[in-house]
Amino acid sequence: MMKQRDRAHRTAVRTGTQEEWEKYRSLRGQTKGYVKSAKRSFLQGKLEASAANSQQHLWKALRAHVTGQPRPQQASLNPERTAENFNGYFVNIGPKINKELSYAAQQSSATLEASDVPNSVLTESRFRLSTVSISTVKKAVRSMGNKAGGNDDITAHLLKIGLPAIASTLTFLINSSLSSSQVPSRWKEALIIPAHKSGDLDDPKNYRPISLLPVVSKIAEKVVHKQLAEYLEENQLLEPQQYGFRSGRSTEMALLSVTENILKGVEAKQLSMLCLLDLSKAFDCVPHSALLDRLGRLGITDDWFHSYLTGRTQKVKLDSVISTSRSVVCCVPQGSILGPLLFHIVY
Repeated sequence: MMKQRDRAHRTAVRTGTQEEWEKYRSLRGQTKGYVKSAKRSFLQGKLEASAANSQQHLWKALRAHVTGQPRPQQASLNPERTAENFNGYFVNIGPKINKELSYAAQQSSATLEASDVPNSVLTESRFRLSTVSISTVKKAVRSMGNKAGGNDDITAHLLKIGLPAIASTLTFLINSSLSSSQVPSRWKEALIIPAHKSGDLDDPKNYRPISLLPVVSKIAEKVVHKQLAEYLEENQLLEPQQYGFRSGRSTEMALLSVTENILKGVEAKQLSMLCLLDLSKAFDCVPHSALLDRLGRLGITDDWFHSYLTGRTQKVKLDSVISTSRSVVCCVPQGSILGPLLFHIVY
């Protein structure tokens, strides 16, 4: 089609007749239509193939189509040193923010509410984790998305394929953790993949850390999350106005609640004011000690949570280079199943 168009253009230029120019314009329009249709079919096929592979591949394909190039990769003369620097930066975000917050709190004259007193007990109920059945573990595995695995390279897809053969062993491992109140150290190892946002490629501030945890640990977390969420809901221990990451609730309900309160204020001829707060590095600034204290005041005294939060480590992976491991002493585990719920408990 393109060759026909080009020949028609040469003929039209040579002869200069209106008929030949009309023929050329017709072929040019047809060629543009064919090219556009071919591009659309190619992009559709590429996106469908990427979506079938993983969500990560889908976004990579979309980004390349929109910007014309994939996300830039980390470029450094010393990737080993850069990986170590990135790990040091990420692991110290929480402690640094907490130090700043502690100083601000010391300068504040605000008084504490009764529920903010560390030694106060908010409920007489007591929560203990229970062992689970094979069917519960199977359900948890099947509900996992096909995301990347952690340090062990075991993916959810692999576990789903082998589920009939490994379900019993997997259930034994999870129940051993629950009954002994011990979380294996390998389950607490995070692999951090820095995702570049913008700016200098060698500046860790320009990266968003993506935390990859072992899939087996996330399956155990799913089991614990279900029991913990049921306990909190049954005893009404979560704030009534908390809508995010709760079963049967949504952000739409939060918007409806705010709208209803504003309308009530208008009808009562009252002044309505809305204060919106954006917590920077929210998950990073939760001290483990504060979280454990809060859990205890809610009757959640199972030592499993202490083991889950303490002794956590992380490594940073840049391309094929992996940094050494460093201890994480502060933050709700990023990329975890329990993370959002534990954050709600604190705040």
